[in-house]
Amino acid sequence: MDVPERWCTVTVTDEEGRRHSLDVQASSTFDAAHIYVAHAKDNPGTQLPVPTLATVLRSLHRVAYTA
Repeated sequence: MDVPERWCTVTVTDEEGRRHSLDVQASSTFDAAHIYVAHAKDNPGTQLPVPTLATVLRSLHRVAYTA
């Protein structure tokens, strides 16, 4: 069964306590977290903190909407 993708906001907190967020289209919160990690690693110019094993995702919000 295919799960439709929805917009999600992934938020992480860096070592200095600043929050960084990225909006992604994903079919699950796990998928959204994976997309964030891949984007942060592949695009250093975005200034998103690159996650480490100690990184904790502070929030994952799926955006509800009606078409």
